[in-house]
Amino acid sequence: MSKLFPALASAVVPNAESIAEVSVEGSSSPAFSTGLLDRLLDFATAAEEASEAGTVSGARLSMRQLKRLGNRLEAFPATASMDLPHLVNDMLMVPFMPDQERHAVSSLMQNAGLLPSKSTTPPANTEDGTDGTDSPLASEISSPIVESGMLTIGDAVAPLRTPERPELVPSPLFYDNPAHTKLMADMLSTYMTGEKAMLVIGNQGVGKNKLVDRLLELLSAEREYVQLHRDTTLQSLTGG
Repeated sequence: MSKLFPALASAVVPNAESIAEVSVEGSSSPAFSTGLLDRLLDFATAAEEASEAGTVSGARLSMRQLKRLGNRLEAFPATASMDLPHLVNDMLMVPFMPDQERHAVSSLMQNAGLLPSKSTTPPANTEDGTDGTDSPLASEISSPIVESGMLTIGDAVAPLRTPERPELVPSPLFYDNPAHTKLMADMLSTYMTGEKAMLVIGNQGVGKNKLVDRLLELLSAEREYVQLHRDTTLQSLTGG
């Protein structure tokens, strides 16, 4: 569990199944000195209440998602306040919601202090795969750098892997471009927080496999395909 969650104070965040207590600790890091985590919990509570009332659907943040957001913000405290709206936006897949739902979620984010009041709706994704705002997640990022056993993409830095089966490390034909570099930086940032799985969503042919292959190549990590079908079980995927 993130060190953000030892019990000093607690906020009640309801979910569909139970009332869960999320304990938060005042942190000396710049990310949380201004109550950013409190604003996140305020949004989670308001979204749950709106979902229960039937005014907004699909805006609930589970305990697992809250922990993921906390871990991500803790890993990048300098840009946390700018990153958080975009991370929530992506986690709830707001760009895929109908307009009415997107506006409702925007209002909840504004009321919780996650969005400036002048914003009317979370931005929809543009053609280059970004949301067109000034967040560090959408700012210009230099090409990936592999040096001294480390991979650097933007602010994300991770150690290279030592593959047990080097023949499985992909070597795609890939041409770096700003949009793909931004997405790889976000994927590497998520990887750095300890996430074991990522879901990459996009239309057919936009380069999802290429992005994953390129990131694995840069990390010197193996790639293995798993064929999913109706009889696929959790145990078969996790090796349990």
